[in-house]
Amino acid sequence: MSEAWAQAVSTLGAAVIGVIGTLLVQRARAKGTRREASDAEASAALERASDLRVSSVQWLDALWRSVADLKEGRPYDVESFDNEVRGLEMQVRLDAASLLKSGLLIPSGNPFPPITEGSGRDTSVFIERAHETSRHVRAAVLAHRPGHPASTADALLDELDEVSAARGKLNDEVLGVLKQRFGLKIDHV
Repeated sequence: MSEAWAQAVSTLGAAVIGVIGTLLVQRARAKGTRREASDAEASAALERASDLRVSSVQWLDALWRSVADLKEGRPYDVESFDNEVRGLEMQVRLDAASLLKSGLLIPSGNPFPPITEGSGRDTSVFIERAHETSRHVRAAVLAHRPGHPASTADALLDELDEVSAARGKLNDEVLGVLKQRFGLKIDHV
């Protein structure tokens, strides 16, 4: 009888150890899966933030080049301006929408509302300022006479400085959210 009893206890012990082992393996896999999912989410968020950073730089660069051409009196036509700048603006808006969708930016009723100070993590300040500056540069392109420096070029350059500052603030805010949400140790995107 004691031999049967020892066999039963041994079998029961092996079963308990097997169940505990299986549970520990499943727990480790789930923990690894959560970590992998978090790493993938962080990577995707970084990529979206980088996309916005790149497209916003391209938009501003196009505006800077346009104003430089106007200041130097170089020929520049509104159709070329529209094709380049409007396409870049659309890309910025798409990249910003991607960040809004991911929750890295605070959405508002209107995806691109009027400028509001202190809105925090909202693309509207940068996008609306850049849009307004694009309109002002376009008006200068329309009024431009080749061979004559544009009289508004210096004012447009000052306006572009303000837009660049708004872009920098947006980048800093997105970077702060990435650090906070994912515990990333990064200084720039």
